Amino acid sequence: MRTKCLSVSQFILDCVSATQDINSTWKRFSDGGQKISQDAVPSCQSCQRFDQPWINREIRKSTRLKKTSIQTSQAIK
Repeated sequence: MRTKCLSVSQFILDCVSATQDINSTWKRFSDGGQKISQDAVPSCQSCQRFDQPWINREIRKSTRLKKTSIQTSQAIK
């Protein structure tokens, strides 16, 4: 990743020193940044079941108890 960043930064510096159009330089910069982020940043997203801050231990415990009661009642039927 470091070598990719260095190559993109060197390419941008060359474009700036060549006095090219600012829009084309920005386009190359944003394309390079997106390429690096796509290669280096993981794309897997994780989801937590209880991500709300107001759900505390007591609420989680009662939720588990409710789920267990429902499963038990369905198993008896």
